[in-house]
Amino acid sequence: MKKGKNIIQREYEIYNKGVDAGYRKKTTGMTQTIGNMIAKVVIGAIFIVAGFATQSLIGFLISFIIGVGLIAWGVIPYYMAKKQREADEIKSILAQPLETYEDAELKAAINRIEESNARETDDLKKYKEMRDSGLISNDDYDQKKKQILRL
Repeated sequence: MKKGKNIIQREYEIYNKGVDAGYRKKTTGMTQTIGNMIAKVVIGAIFIVAGFATQSLIGFLISFIIGVGLIAWGVIPYYMAKKQREADEIKSILAQPLETYEDAELKAAINRIEESNARETDDLKKYKEMRDSGLISNDDYDQKKKQILRL
């Protein structure tokens, strides 16, 4: 009997946390529930449809404005919270040091860059030695140097 009571209490606590706007804001980024959002969108749509049924332009405009306002009031916080969650996720990823990622593709790209730099350095040394020994002219060396260094 005691075990059943604990389950009920736990479910009640979870429900209360779900109802609490502060908890919702922390977990989803929104203070409104999904039910509230859907209700605002549906009521807004009803206002827009009712506006089309009115015979006067003023009635249509008022219904349309109220309907669009309700839809925006329901949907905009959801998208803003979604963007904030995405931004927070990007911030947390960027806050981690690069070494924590075990991405083989990233490591392969870094290795290719390092190998390319080493090859370019070796080529530059080779052309300098050729110039120093008189096998190529200074102009040829300068041309190759600009080509290797992409100047």
